[in-house]
Amino acid sequence: MPMMNNYFVAHVVVPSVLVFVLIIGVVGILLGLGLISRNEALLRLLDRLNHWTSMRTALKPLEIPRDIEQGARRHPRGLGIAVLVGAAFSLYFLLVRVSASDLTA
Repeated sequence: MPMMNNYFVAHVVVPSVLVFVLIIGVVGILLGLGLISRNEALLRLLDRLNHWTSMRTALKPLEIPRDIEQGARRHPRGLGIAVLVGAAFSLYFLLVRVSASDLTA
């Protein structure tokens, strides 16, 4: 499958990359003009923006180890059903929705 015939690439990825490049270009032009015209003021602004931001407090709950073994032992049938449904879903899409030519490309 050629890359540009993919709907996701053509309608989501390419426009997103183009918008990102456009924004970076505009910011670069504004930064260059600011450095040319108001060097000290822009350097003070960049100095204020250049500070460390710690994500430790926001990510702390994600770093705490959790014991999931008890839940798996308490509800083995529910876990088995969830795994079975997930496997059936993925097999359905691989075998029915996706053609062999898409997989080999």
